Amino acid sequence: MANNNNAKHGASVFRTVCQALDDRKWVYQKDEANLHVRVTVTGEDLPMTLNIRVDDENDLVKIHSTLFKISEEKRVEGALVISAINYRLIDGCFDYDLRDGEVLFRQVSCYRGGIVGKGMIDYMIRCSLSTIDEYNDDLLMYSKGMLSFDDIIKKINE
Repeated sequence: MANNNNAKHGASVFRTVCQALDDRKWVYQKDEANLHVRVTVTGEDLPMTLNIRVDDENDLVKIHSTLFKISEEKRVEGALVISAINYRLIDGCFDYDLRDGEVLFRQVSCYRGGIVGKGMIDYMIRCSLSTIDEYNDDLLMYSKGMLSFDDIIKKINE
């Protein structure tokens, strides 16, 4: 359980997250009790929803975005596709549940012993959105059979 100092610091980090979103003039849903915000933006083609949560117990800022599910017949190859993408990423990763084909993007940053500024939150948001936007349409096209396994691997490796 979070001690009182962690809870106070977590609340401060949460305010910083909200200030970073306010500075962008984005509309978002805020759950102060759970230190969670949800915001949806549109990239080059598909809408992207970011869930940003402050974990005051572990001193973490977590961003995750659920994309979609890869169809059952493509799940094993889908794991290879996600692995190929993750190998190229600098920060954050795509998570993949082989059981149901769910794909999500996740980025986590620890602030233990530090001060969180809007610059860190802006970086996490920009990095998450640009990474999702880079790969979501190809992953969706692969999932729907509009892009073959060989084609998506070739695009990832370009």
